[in-house]
Amino acid sequence: MVRSMQTITVALLPGATYLFNSYVSEFENRSRQLKIESERLREEAIRMGDYISGFFVGLSEGQQIVFEARAQRQHYSRKYSLTMESENLMRQAKETDIFIDFVKALYGKQK
Repeated sequence: MVRSMQTITVALLPGATYLFNSYVSEFENRSRQLKIESERLREEAIRMGDYISGFFVGLSEGQQIVFEARAQRQHYSRKYSLTMESENLMRQAKETDIFIDFVKALYGKQK
């Protein structure tokens, strides 16, 4: 938040090109990192695929049902968490990109 305000302030100051470019590059790097992490989580969720049953062979039928249901719930819960975190990171990256465009436009008007 502080860096955002500093970037807006520097965008309005004449002759602060070096600081402006430095601050904007920090936001661009952060956006790039968010996109990379989002993609990594999305790919991990895809690699998880669907739950495959049959890991609890040899147990009584009741135990098998309980363990299968628990394992399946954990699998899909983890997959959902990865997907939601990926979407959240991508949303943050897009919001950062919007901010970058805003301050660049603001800076451009000051020239």
